[in-house]
Amino acid sequence: MSWTIVNFGKHMGKTLPQIVLNDPNWFFWAMDDVIFEKRLEFRQDKLTNKKIDKESKEIYEKARKILIRKKYPEERVVEYLIHPNRGKLSHVKNLKIVKSTRPRPADPPKTFRRKYFDLSIPRIIGRIYKDGEGIMLKSLIFHIFGDPDIKLTKKRCEKFFDDDNNFDVQAPEDPVGFFLELRR
Repeated sequence: MSWTIVNFGKHMGKTLPQIVLNDPNWFFWAMDDVIFEKRLEFRQDKLTNKKIDKESKEIYEKARKILIRKKYPEERVVEYLIHPNRGKLSHVKNLKIVKSTRPRPADPPKTFRRKYFDLSIPRIIGRIYKDGEGIMLKSLIFHIFGDPDIKLTKKRCEKFFDDDNNFDVQAPEDPVGFFLELRR
């Protein structure tokens, strides 16, 4: 797919796959505030407007349901830990890929689990512990590309989002389910 280049803001010159894998909070903010629809440049060019609208919705769905790489013999899930005092996504050691049958921590840490990585989680939880987004991205990048320090080039980001096998877009929507899990 040929991805549209964003022509405004701090991510000017980048495509949506690059943006969401480097700054998911900005991408989800832009979606929440319908920034792509509001931009005059996109409204004036109907073809680009349709294209960016389609692409942003596709990325929005995919970025919330990134599958765990299938290299484990047992089913695995992403376990998110919420910092007990801050109520925000916690430290890197606490974002794990665990066996789905593994018991949850008994101590106060609040956790929730998903069968996939969801890049919108830090934004949904609220203003994130600043490292929360970076923590999740490092973990995701490690599990996708095998190296947490790999450079996320335009080509690499676009190739990842072009492959539908990386996503579970058919999974049912569960926008608040994890908040209920946190009460346990």
